[in-house]
Amino acid sequence: MRTITKLQTLLVLFLTTAMIGFVGCKDDDKDVPTPPDGGDKVATYVISGTVMDADNSPMAGVSVALSGAQTLSATTGSDGTYSFDLKGTPGTYKVAFKLDGYVDRSYDVDVKMIESGVGQYVVNAVMVKGTTPDVPKEYKKAKYNLSVAIEDIAGKAITASDLSVVVKYGDTQVVKENKASFKVSDVAPGIYGVVATASGYSKTVAKIVVSAVPDQEKKAGEGDTFDVEYPAIILMNAVSPDQPVDPDQPVDPDKPVDPDKPVTPSTATYAISGSITDLVKGSALNDTVTLKLGDETLYTKTNESSFSYTIESAKVTADAQFVLSVIADGYTSYSQTITFTVGKSVEYIFPIALNPIGSGGNTEVDFSSYGVKVDENEAKKLEDFLNPLISYLISQKQALKLSLKFLVYTLLKIALALIEFFQFLYKHLQILLQILLNQVGSYLIFQL
Repeated sequence: MRTITKLQTLLVLFLTTAMIGFVGCKDDDKDVPTPPDGGDKVATYVISGTVMDADNSPMAGVSVALSGAQTLSATTGSDGTYSFDLKGTPGTYKVAFKLDGYVDRSYDVDVKMIESGVGQYVVNAVMVKGTTPDVPKEYKKAKYNLSVAIEDIAGKAITASDLSVVVKYGDTQVVKENKASFKVSDVAPGIYGVVATASGYSKTVAKIVVSAVPDQEKKAGEGDTFDVEYPAIILMNAVSPDQPVDPDQPVDPDKPVDPDKPVTPSTATYAISGSITDLVKGSALNDTVTLKLGDETLYTKTNESSFSYTIESAKVTADAQFVLSVIADGYTSYSQTITFTVGKSVEYIFPIALNPIGSGGNTEVDFSSYGVKVDENEAKKLEDFLNPLISYLISQKQALKLSLKFLVYTLLKIALALIEFFQFLYKHLQILLQILLNQVGSYLIFQL
């Protein structure tokens, strides 16, 4: 008969207990609570606080603006409190407090992301009476880029392999070979001469006017410059094979090869063309374009974003000045004076960018009311002070004339007396020097 050891007895007891517990748990499944449905809780965020004055009293009616990851606004209640429910949007925020008669306050808040629950951020403010100093505005400078396209009269790019384009401004010259379109970056405002030559086409001479634009107000995160694109399309006329290009025609229109060669003014062509865009948006504008010679209006075009006009050769003289003006509602106007050289064909190309009024440009000046405004009361005081003085001077005009004559007479007498004094001094100085020389000579003879 096998002996049951103590270890075996303990093992049997353990297994029996485990089976009883398993059965008990199975019977009581209906009493064990189950977790509710719905999964994890979503995190939310709140920025709130209280606004008080210097006496620690709550302030009602304070405007509170939230900017950053999202934009919200609120007004403090009678207890001085406000609250922003950010939902589930963490991030960087700025809370700004504003009330007339008090210094503005603003605070930065970095709302950190959490897995669940409510992220509560308290931003209190104390408003102090006073005025908020104006923050000086910063401006960005314009960077001008000139885009040139060489096309035929049908609007197609010139494909001639020997196409040569010269862009010149002052002593600077850019030469492009076999390129029907190119860009010249970071140019200065001014008038650029362009000469294009290609086999099968007559040589074309044009002048591109790059006009300066006002600096623009710089916003947060923007650089110190902004690009202004000036497009210029230069058209070349095709010539027939039996109509060769004049080889004597100079490449640089300002430096003729033969200055004594006669020109025929009636055969020269004088033209203007251009496009008009919004400086800020870069989109095309429909404006009124006017070209005048003195008081005579030669050309007017309305509700168009581009223009082109050929001036009668009889209108072009050595002293003729043409004024091109562009006017558009809501934009600063544009004006440019043009002169032509008689007998020299040229086209002026105007890529014009108009500045919207109120866009922040720092050169927006209404010259009709240019000057410093003076308070009406101060102006009246100044007028009351000056009027009696002016009236007195007018009444004493005759006396002032006599006084001026007497002053001139006195100055002349003084000048004459000074001349006589210097003449007297010079005469006696000669005598004194002669006596001194005699004495020195006698002394030297005695010593010898």
